[in-house]
Amino acid sequence: MYLTRALAAGAESGAWAPPVMPDWAVPAAFAILIAVYALIVFEIVHRALAAAIGGIAAVVTLHYVGNGPDLGTVVTWIDEETIGLLIGMMIIVDILGRTGVFEWAAVQAYAFSGGSIWRLTFILCTITAVFSAFLDNVTTILLIVPVTIQIAKVLNLEPVPLIIAEVMFSNIGGAATQI
Repeated sequence: MYLTRALAAGAESGAWAPPVMPDWAVPAAFAILIAVYALIVFEIVHRALAAAIGGIAAVVTLHYVGNGPDLGTVVTWIDEETIGLLIGMMIIVDILGRTGVFEWAAVQAYAFSGGSIWRLTFILCTITAVFSAFLDNVTTILLIVPVTIQIAKVLNLEPVPLIIAEVMFSNIGGAATQI
């Protein structure tokens, strides 16, 4: 109730006015979203390319509507540090994968668990949370998921539930510190 009056007062004073969009803008955004999901679900193109196409289509649509940012503003949204970190971690994970360190870590984790799947899950999630307290979440997941996939292959398990648990514990561990 208060928000409605404040918005009405602001609109009357000229302080704030909601953007005027054509009637087709929201359905166009919805169509872009559905198209991106269709590209990903049916694997027509790689999911990264589908996301890029969707992002470009959204920015172009916003620009066409008249509320869109210019190219200079869009470029400022790109965080080079994050992209550099992700590329660097992917290179490190690839090199470590070639050395067999993930297979070794998988064997060690399984041996330490004594063959219990629940204990193994607890060990992997605990390691993920501790790593995530000192590294950022994406880096932790990039490091721990290859180990999980190796363990799942050896034990003939579905890796997705383990990875989901690790992602949740990564968020918990990441919330423990300000990293």
